Amino acid sequence: FRSHKTPTQNISKLNFKTMNDELYKNIQPICGLCQDEIITKQEYYNLPCEHLFHKNEKDCLENASIINWLKENNICPICKREIQL
Repeated sequence: FRSHKTPTQNISKLNFKTMNDELYKNIQPICGLCQDEIITKQEYYNLPCEHLFHKNEKDCLENASIINWLKENNICPICKREIQL
């Protein structure tokens, strides 16, 4: 069993997207860290496991950041699936 306290490789390959009206209405997106909505025009990361996270720390509760998480962990904080980029 590998420890998840391993940095995710190739974090720079993780691209962000901008939430649009149609996607917002269809999936009602929630940030996996702060559990707040990702609203239209906010930028977000979509991990390979399909969990979403605010891109901008200021949009996320207590300035959380999925990038900071991935610098220390190689798993999704929601589903614990290993993140390979």
